[in-house]
Parts: sequence; structure tokens; C-alpha cells
Amino acid sequence: MPSAAEFAQTEERISGMTDAELVEMADHAADYEPWALDLGRAELARRRLQPTELAELRQCNAKAIAAASRLEDASMKPFALHLLASLGLVGLPFYLLLALWPKDDLS
Repeated sequence: MPSAAEFAQTEERISGMTDAELVEMADHAADYEPWALDLGRAELARRRLQPTELAELRQCNAKAIAAASRLEDASMKPFALHLLASLGLVGLPFYLLLALWPKDDLS
């Protein structure tokens, strides 16, 4: 159970959330502590949104998540290419140095 201060801070933060954020919170219950989820559901109920509004918010949230995922995928490709190229440029000389280094026969 949270402390009184943590409870009050969470309650204040939840009361300042947008409708879309509250719907997202309710739809991803596993991501939240049960007491915080109860606060979020109570705030959502207090706002008395119509079922059509809730459906629109869920649809907008799904679109936003899909767009963020596409953006993340697109931004990861150049990063991976630069990382692999950098590792190759740095690693190849060291590999060649180790491969060509004379080996001492201990026998």
C-alpha cells in the first residue's frame, strides 16, 4: 500500500490526466498498481464519458501507438546501420592484428 504522500501525488496526477490517458490506463491495467488503477477508474467514471466517446478514444490511442511504433522502427534502421559500420571499422583492424600476431610455440 502506498504512503499517504504517494497516494495524494498519484491522485493529483491522475486527476490531471486527459480522457485518452485515462482510457489507456484502464485498457492496460497490468501496467499499474491496483490502488492507482482504482483511482484512474474512479476519475474516468467521474467524467461520465459516453460509450461512443470511449470507443473513439480507444481508436485514437491505437492509432497513436501504431504511429509511434512505425516511427521507432524507421528511426532504428539508420542507427543500427551506423552502429554496425562503426563496429566494423574499429573491430576489423583489431581482428587482423590479433589474427596476424605471431604465435609462440610452447612445445
